[in-house]
This record gives sequence, structure tokens and C-alpha cells, in this order.
Amino acid sequence: MRFLVIACKIFEREINKMLGDGHGHSVVMLDFGYHKTPRVLQQRIQETIDNASDADAVLLLYGYCGGTLKLDTAGLPVVMPKAHDCFDMMLGSNERFSLFSDEPGTYFLSEGWVRKDGTPNEKIRGARKRLKNNDEGIIEEIYAGYKRLLFVRTGIETEESILRARHAATEMGWQFEQKTADLPIMRKLFSGEWDSDFIVMDPQ
Repeated sequence: MRFLVIACKIFEREINKMLGDGHGHSVVMLDFGYHKTPRVLQQRIQETIDNASDADAVLLLYGYCGGTLKLDTAGLPVVMPKAHDCFDMMLGSNERFSLFSDEPGTYFLSEGWVRKDGTPNEKIRGARKRLKNNDEGIIEEIYAGYKRLLFVRTGIETEESILRARHAATEMGWQFEQKTADLPIMRKLFSGEWDSDFIVMDPQ
């Protein structure tokens, strides 16, 4: 089968490594910034599906954050993980839930997130440059509940990103941990093993 893969650029390196060269599928990477405008993200995903050609099915590497449950299949099977966000897809929902149970105040990072979005301390410094002094309390409140920074290793991480994450945890006063993820959801998605971890929307 030939797939049209629609994914966030957060997963760019993981997808390239997993599919390799000459895989024969069409891969569309959407900009990370669309996460901040969910309606626009949903529109971009829908436009990509509507313009699909020479594909037997559409594979979505987006969680519910992408408005995936409201999409029109446009005549093609659309397969998506049962996942709230990308870290559910990296770790699996059960593993993610277990990590949250161990420490509800967990801030997750990965190679893609560090490269595309930065670390908490970096974002705080950037926000302070843009906001007035009397708004600094708002910045601090955003991260007030976190106690642990967990860096998810997916096999494509760089030492630079790990060091940035570790430095962020130190600066924020959080515990730093790492967790290796073998990407079970992604592997099953690309292999066609669409079991109970997935939603398969039939062509309309």
C-alpha cells in the first residue's frame, strides 16, 4: 500500500529514520507553529487530505490536538492514533499515564520539541524581553506546577539538545530524567498494524 503521511515537523527526524530512503510514500510535514492555532491546523490537515493523489490511505501523526476527529476522509481511509498529543504517540498512552502518575508535575521534552520550541528557561527569557516588568508573575505561574523535566529519547536525539534540557531543569529547580521510547505507535502505524490503539475512519 502507498500511504500519504501527514505529520508535525516535531517528528521529522523520527519519520526519516523509521521509513528510510526509497519508502515510496508521500510525506507532508506541517509547521510546528500550527499547534498554537488548532483551527488553522485542522484546516491545513483537511486541505492536505483533499489534495491527496495516488495514495491508498492517509496516516496522521497528530493527536486530538490537531482536530483530527472532525476531519472529512475525502474518499480515503484515514488512520490516526488514539492519542492526546505527540508524547502519547512517542511513549504509548499507558506509559505516559504511568509517568504522570509517578509525578503529575512532569514537563516532557524531546529532540524535536527542543529544536522547534525551545526549553522552558529559554522561553521565559524570551518572554521577559517582550513583556513589561509587572507581567513577570504571569510567566512564573505558567510553570509553577512542574517538578520534573523528562526528556524522551527516540533514537535521534543530539547531545546539544539533551544538555539544553538538563540545563533547563537545573535552572528551573526541577528534577531531570530521561526515558527511552521505542515509538510503538509509529511503528504499528507505518506497518499497517492498526489495532485498538488507532481510529480508522472509513472513506465517505
